[in-house]
Amino acid sequence: MDQFKFDFNNYLKTVQPTIVRIIVIGIITLGFMVFMEVGFYQEFTTMTIVECSGNGKNGTTDSMSLDNCFIEGVPECLNEYFHTDSKYSLNFPVSLFGLQGDQYSGLILLISFICFLLEVILYLTLDYLLYLKRKRIQNILATSKIFIEGEKKHEVRLTIFLFVNILVFMGLKFVWVYWRNHQYGDMPCNGLNVHLLFGTNMVSSISLIVQFFLTYVFFPLMYFIAYVNLLSDLDFKNMMSHLSYTTVKQFKNITIFDIFKYQDLIDHVINEKYQDRSVFVRFVKSHTFTFNQTSDDEICEILLQHKALNPHEFKPMLYSANEGVDISINNIDDGRSDLFDNNNNNNNNNSNSNNNNNNNFISQRQQQEPNEKTKLLN
Repeated sequence: MDQFKFDFNNYLKTVQPTIVRIIVIGIITLGFMVFMEVGFYQEFTTMTIVECSGNGKNGTTDSMSLDNCFIEGVPECLNEYFHTDSKYSLNFPVSLFGLQGDQYSGLILLISFICFLLEVILYLTLDYLLYLKRKRIQNILATSKIFIEGEKKHEVRLTIFLFVNILVFMGLKFVWVYWRNHQYGDMPCNGLNVHLLFGTNMVSSISLIVQFFLTYVFFPLMYFIAYVNLLSDLDFKNMMSHLSYTTVKQFKNITIFDIFKYQDLIDHVINEKYQDRSVFVRFVKSHTFTFNQTSDDEICEILLQHKALNPHEFKPMLYSANEGVDISINNIDDGRSDLFDNNNNNNNNNSNSNNNNNNNFISQRQQQEPNEKTKLLN
């Protein structure tokens, strides 16, 4: 095992989450989603009247008010129709599926439940696929110095479908709340039709539904961002503490391979290598970002063989945006070497110059000594 593979694999062990962690996070998120939904619909199992219309008689006003509810005898009518066991209560129970004669509450709720199940399934599926793809690509990078770049079509489609499903789900909430307020907003009481205004009306529900939407819309946005950068979880500080200088210098050798070319290559090799196996087995082994049946070592072997035969299909990851040439790590290293060599040359030149000066001084001194001796004799 070369130094790069050894260092990078040790580093990945510190940053890659385990499958247990992914499962626990998925369960917690699922529980949070279910808790939010139960809390939302629980608010509508009891209808609370806050204002009633009046007929302008018996002291009532034409506008909506709480006093009109008691003047018109609404609490007594509620006790008669819904058995509230109180002649003063303005609350009455309504099941989530509505009362007898309610044709659409149950239907809307059923469609909403289907949308919620789709949302949960899509979320868990995308979470697993993202985990598997991220781990696979990082492992391939550590072994082969090849980075698989790009998003597969089904990833984008599933993310868009999740976003659309959330929009439909939120829209159904608005429709369901509106229908229930419309269905139970008028009640015959003492020979008159009284219009009722509930505490859980459309206006008061908008803020809650918007909060739900902002929470749920975070999920597809999270996957859009994650699929764009599959190396985003690599901690730079942690990287520097695990990778040696020799390994860092190898970054200049990392190349990028397009994901669509990668898939075509894997399909071709797997179908040729395992042609005696069933179609299902070949399908599972060729979809390396969906299933884990093909090992990372086998994938790296396929990629390295293809790179040796077709190096033009692999582009360097480190390059200059303007000149399209390799940058930084190797050049910095070379620059340091050149600088070191230049310093050595300068030092050598200075030493040679000093030596020459010393030699000249000695020669001059030797020439002066006979003259001085002659002068002394004279």
